[in-house]
Amino acid sequence: MVQEGGTPGFEVGKAIEQDIERLHKEITEKRGDMPEKEALHEAVKETISAVQSAAPTQGQQATPQGTVSRVLPNYVIRDSKEIQLAVEKLIAHAFQHGITKAAQEAKGQGAFFLDAFHDALVDKLYEEFKKRKLFT
Repeated sequence: MVQEGGTPGFEVGKAIEQDIERLHKEITEKRGDMPEKEALHEAVKETISAVQSAAPTQGQQATPQGTVSRVLPNYVIRDSKEIQLAVEKLIAHAFQHGITKAAQEAKGQGAFFLDAFHDALVDKLYEEFKKRKLFT
């Protein structure tokens, strides 16, 4: 399912729209000479780091809507289908409910999932920023 301005395979919720606006503003203000994707990587890292330092929370199981396109880092693609699916669900969860909620879910699954979620999310958001012409 695709909503206006959304990415195929993801139901885009209001929370991710707000995250995209916030990230774009942060990147625009702080980027300097940093390449766009690297600036996005750092901005997402800051968002996820805030979740990492927060008190542990009970995450809810993410359920993707529609087909989730592959945006997984190579180290996840080489892993089991179950792990690939779990990371894809986290990305779908981010697009449905926002980065913070998905990061809380990833945190509950362990450091590997949090890192894989971060790497995959940056790639997916980079595609989305380019599609929306927020990056050149």
